Amino acid sequence: MTMIRETPALQKLKALINSTPPLPSNPSSPLSKASSAYFTPAKTSVISSTPSPLDLSLPAKPSRTYLVHRPIKDKRDIIIAGTGVTRNIIRVTEHYLPDGTSYIEELDDLKPGEYDFLQAVREMTPKERKDLWKSNWIEIELDFKNATLGEENNNEDTEEGTVDKAKAKGKEKAVDTPADPVNGAIISFIEQLGPEFAQYTDHIFITVSFSLPPSSSSSSDDTAVPSPRAVTQIHNSPEFKFMEELVEKLHGFPEIESLEIIMKPPANSKTPISTAQLNYVLPFYALQFTDWKIKWQAEYMSRPENVLGRILKFFFFFFFFFFFFFSILVFAA
Repeated sequence: MTMIRETPALQKLKALINSTPPLPSNPSSPLSKASSAYFTPAKTSVISSTPSPLDLSLPAKPSRTYLVHRPIKDKRDIIIAGTGVTRNIIRVTEHYLPDGTSYIEELDDLKPGEYDFLQAVREMTPKERKDLWKSNWIEIELDFKNATLGEENNNEDTEEGTVDKAKAKGKEKAVDTPADPVNGAIISFIEQLGPEFAQYTDHIFITVSFSLPPSSSSSSDDTAVPSPRAVTQIHNSPEFKFMEELVEKLHGFPEIESLEIIMKPPANSKTPISTAQLNYVLPFYALQFTDWKIKWQAEYMSRPENVLGRILKFFFFFFFFFFFFFSILVFAA
């Protein structure tokens, strides 16, 4: 009988066979498969227990009360208007239920009509007033909805008519302009806020709301200028005189870092800002703080935009040319 020579490879194969455990009698059983060295067990789902019902006897998380700044998003922190001074802030309390959910309750103690902001400022210490004005932005709301935008050119506004009117005005006594009945109280409110208001306020926004659209006979071009008579009417109006008083007050604000004049034309205006409306910002050119900006914002706009430079250049060129020519006529007469 021929003997089979065991090679090293055959010896390794025998050793591998001998090391494999025998299969159980029922190979299809999951337990039998699990006993195999080559079986990868399948994932098994774990059945979670039913959660216990909410225990309402547990104490809820304590409520907390805090301040919400600028609840009216399109307004600044403190608003000064002809009707009063308000702070754009509310106090709310956040309540918690036992299950962890929360709900907000608005309190009435800081709402307009319930909160006398001027009296609260008077009761503050000088340091509290300083911190108040340095950390809040101021908005001054001007209502120019009844402001005159002047008359349009007519046959009387000829060069000869202008000269005759200039002579007549030189002989007449100046007529006092009545105080602005809508915005006049703003100057008093500024004074009532105390010296710290002028000393420490650094961000001011002045919004000017108009309601009268340009006359239907005016040009739709945004560079159309009002007549000399219209300019005179505007500069003699209570609103223009108020602007001059406001600028005089702003001379006493040494810490101003930002000053924006936001003009709000009516929705039916043909152009964003007319040159007649731009007349009302002329007093600001006498302000010591020169880095102020003119913007406009219609009712449908979410944020103001800069007034186009070409409108301003044309307008102020016309304005200075007109008064230079007008002065020559007066002195020549």
